[in-house]
This record gives sequence, structure tokens and C-alpha cells, in this order.
Amino acid sequence: MKILPVVLALANVAFFSILSASADDLHDLRRAVEQDHVPGVHKLIQAGKATVDTWVYPPGFDNRGLPILGLAAREGSERVTEYLIQARANLNARPHTKESPLMLAALFPDEIGGDPSVYDKHERIARQLIDAGADLENEPGEFTPLAYSAYYGHIRITRYLLEKGALVDGGVVDGVARSNTALIFAAMNGHKETVRLLLEHGADVRIANSWGNDAVYYAKKNNQNHVLPDLLCARDLQAGETFAEKCSKPSWSWGRGLF
Repeated sequence: MKILPVVLALANVAFFSILSASADDLHDLRRAVEQDHVPGVHKLIQAGKATVDTWVYPPGFDNRGLPILGLAAREGSERVTEYLIQARANLNARPHTKESPLMLAALFPDEIGGDPSVYDKHERIARQLIDAGADLENEPGEFTPLAYSAYYGHIRITRYLLEKGALVDGGVVDGVARSNTALIFAAMNGHKETVRLLLEHGADVRIANSWGNDAVYYAKKNNQNHVLPDLLCARDLQAGETFAEKCSKPSWSWGRGLF
């Protein structure tokens, strides 16, 4: 199926159609999205059983459900994601968990299926969403797409978000991270390359969360000692100094503040 011509022909009708989906229809829609089966999704939309913004209720997710674009992003369903984007689905529809499709695309453990191609699929989906105009931020005080990509150390997605203008300390309100920042997540999980990338883009190592704990605290707590030199060097920066200029020098003594 050639996606674009078909989608453009039905997009307006599908979007505004009156949803009369049964439980079986929603089950079939969810399965089609999870299996990355565009014809199955298209058939239900064309029949008026669903729209491009229908919510479904997958097991293991918040019982209040999520939009099918979010499910496609979470499951790595690349073809369905492309179909829904072209059909003008709401790129920023968030379930009650406040997780946008872009966030769900960025949050996945590397060990899923033991298949490195999973990373590539999620990266392509994240790029599709970003390039289509998905929000790079979240509501004030909530987790951000950058924080989600940093949690598992997905360096390529993190870099692309930063290149496209994501705020390195996004989600911070009045100097406090009500939800953990990207740097806190990267530090607590020991993702050295991601930590360095964030610091090079100006991440503030002094920002603490609502419990008063910062990136250094979590790195120490989780015995991620290999990221501490960069964090402590960044914490010592003076006005006018940059991480790249000062903290790449081997002469910097990182023992201070380690214990």
C-alpha cells in the first residue's frame, strides 16, 4: 500500500468521523498497531470504527489508555507511525501519564529482544516525530523527551533532540526539577557519553529535584563513579568557563567531593 495517497484521501473524513468502535474493534486496532500492520489500521479507520486519534488500552499500561500514535511509538511500529503522521494525527496527544508519542519513542531499554535494530527503529520514529513538528518539551514540571532518551543513554536520540532545540534542563520550574532532568537520569544510570553530551550543552549540574537531590548525589548513590569526574568538574566551573574547555583537561583533579 502506498501510504501517502491513501491517507490524504481519507484523513479529513477519518479524523472527524463518529467513533462507533466495539471492544473487539479496539482490540483489533491495538493488535494492528502493535504488529505494525498498516492495512489493519487503515481498514478500521476507513470503516469509521476508529480515527487517527483513537485511544486504546494495552495491558501493562495506565488503565486509562493512550492514543494509537503513542502506542505505535512505544512499540516501535515504524510504518504505522508514518501512516498516522501523514494522516495528521495529533503529534502531542498525551495520556494521563503525560507521556507524548515522542517520549514513548525515546524510552525503551536496549535489551528489548536482544536486537540492536530495535534501537534503530525507535530512533527513526523519534526523528519522524521531531521532523513532523512534535513538541520537544512537556508541561512545566513534567518529564521531557530529552529526559526519557537520557534515562537509558540513547545518545543518538539525545543528540538529535539537542540539535533541534530541546532545552537541556527542560522541565525545571523556579530552579527545581519537579521531575528528574536528563542529566540526573543519565548520571544515576551511569551513561557517561550522555552525561558529557548534556554537560557540553550547558546542563546545570547543581539543579536538584523536589527531594533536594542532584546528579552528583545519584551518581554516588548508585556507585556510578565513572561519571563523577565530569559532574564534579562541571560543578566547579566559574563564570565564563565552559565544560569543553576546562573539563577535558587531564590535569583537573576530580577527587574533591567524591566521598
